[in-house]
Amino acid sequence: MRVSGSIAILICCTMPPVARGAQHPTATAPAVAATTDPLVIAVSLLDGDRVMGVARALAPAIVVQVAEETRTIAWEDVLRIEPQQDERSLSEAAVEPYRLELSDGSAFSVALGDATSDGVSIRFRKRHRGVVPAEIISTMVRADSAAPVRNQLNELRDKRDRDGAARDAVVIARAGKALVLRGVVESIGAERVRFVWNGRERALPWKRVGGIVMASPQRRGSRALVTLRNQDRFAGSLEVDGLERLIVRSSIFESLSIPWSEIAHIDVRSDRLVFLSDLKPLRYEHEPLFGVRWRYTTDESLTGAPLVLDGQAYAKGIVMHSASRLTYRLERQAGKLAGKAGILDEVGPGRGNVTMRILGDDEVLWEGENIRGGDPPRDFIVDVSRVRELTLTVEYGDDLDLADHACWAFVRVIQ
Repeated sequence: MRVSGSIAILICCTMPPVARGAQHPTATAPAVAATTDPLVIAVSLLDGDRVMGVARALAPAIVVQVAEETRTIAWEDVLRIEPQQDERSLSEAAVEPYRLELSDGSAFSVALGDATSDGVSIRFRKRHRGVVPAEIISTMVRADSAAPVRNQLNELRDKRDRDGAARDAVVIARAGKALVLRGVVESIGAERVRFVWNGRERALPWKRVGGIVMASPQRRGSRALVTLRNQDRFAGSLEVDGLERLIVRSSIFESLSIPWSEIAHIDVRSDRLVFLSDLKPLRYEHEPLFGVRWRYTTDESLTGAPLVLDGQAYAKGIVMHSASRLTYRLERQAGKLAGKAGILDEVGPGRGNVTMRILGDDEVLWEGENIRGGDPPRDFIVDVSRVRELTLTVEYGDDLDLADHACWAFVRVIQ
């Protein structure tokens, strides 16, 4: 059995629609009684608006009570939902021995069962069992792996995502160091990993294996991604179970019931939205001030770190260094462009000083002057419906080009 690939956890019948004309979700249970603590949610919309209030209904549309006003929000207009929870309400989850990552964004801790012809047998929180198809696994790490092993696994995963990989990689822990073996993972079981290395199949016991990085995970989408407060993530379709629980349905777990008290946020993936970092630019132009040339990066900083602005992490975005221009071809097929602009936290407060502009066919649509490190990011939303070529520019300010790591966070095109 060849183990390499990704997963699409398809969420079924009553998932929040993200495409026009899709069926709205239906509630599977009545709303909770009035004696239950109200569910307070913050709903971020595609256009950048944010609504916070008490949830009165979640299907077929989201109904939020905001002071004396009631807001009804269609699921197709939703970008993210964040329950506003009391930190004390989080129950401690059991620690499983392995961390599994799937290429649709799912990531959760599991116990392993025996290898099967269909894939890898897993158990989640003791009561949920399933089989992960072999082709959907992206990475797996042993929970007690030491820092050198984890660092090596992260490097291998990042390099694979950036440059691709021809072979699977198994990281072996030896004398406090990480040894990388490259070959083909044949199967994964509770006791061992069967691995072809140098033309021979070997049974590697998990007590020696720190983790696995698969060579070519297939990219498959999902309708929603539910992130729990313990950082577990589940992609799939959603079913609303009153105002107490959310049900995630997937090809692995037939029905995963999650209390709202455990949910950090839900990202809804809409057909009306495309992240600019997922598009190929028409051209990139950079004029270094002192001869050091900088590339632009997508979904990570110029140093390979996560994107963080004013303490808030962003999974998607574009980073540029002064002075540079990045141009995309839209051909009047978009509606609006929205996002946040700022200097990444990693350079330190007060460092960096740039002017960031958005141009449509060389006309300035938005401008942020004197943006410095440590400043709150600046929101923008502009009409690009008549734009053929969209250009993002970063110009250096009074500090010349020192620490000018400018980030277009969560920048997205809305249809």
